[in-house]
Amino acid sequence: MDRNKKILLAIVAFIILAILGLLLLIGSTDITMEGTGAYVTVPNDYELNTDSGVASKGDVNIFFTGLLDGTQSTTDFYKAISANGKSAGYENITEDTINGFKVYEYAAKADNLTVLKYGSSTKWVEYTPVNLTDMTGSKIQADHFRKVYYISPNNAFANELTIYAKNPETDLYTQEVNDIIHKIALKE
Repeated sequence: MDRNKKILLAIVAFIILAILGLLLLIGSTDITMEGTGAYVTVPNDYELNTDSGVASKGDVNIFFTGLLDGTQSTTDFYKAISANGKSAGYENITEDTINGFKVYEYAAKADNLTVLKYGSSTKWVEYTPVNLTDMTGSKIQADHFRKVYYISPNNAFANELTIYAKNPETDLYTQEVNDIIHKIALKE
């Protein structure tokens, strides 16, 4: 009997440890935010609001969406920001390549943006200040934000990652945020 009790106890302990291990594994999975043809992963210590699509940790908020107007309008908007964005309140304007994606990025204080004018003597385009909205279309009240546009390697689609904060003291340039920006990948 003692031997049977030990075996039974060992089996029960093994099952409990397996269940705890599984729960730990499930609880440590990063959050996948999907856009059009691509996704970004966010660490599991962010809280995802499934209604708005916003992942939050402290004062940092992130959402990722596919852009319906596609790659050409995204590229045109970035050209305008690159040329005249600083005069309209845009800052930290950069262009890069990450994991094969063409990446355009800028930052702004939400209340400092003005109409962005861009063009030549034959054609002028005016872009109204960027408004932040979540997946439900609700306007987001943010103090400052970063926008990252990803153009797919084959130029077929565009996505947008928005990082914002309501607190003016929140740093949106931490290593963690920069790592998230670099976690863009194609859906398979």
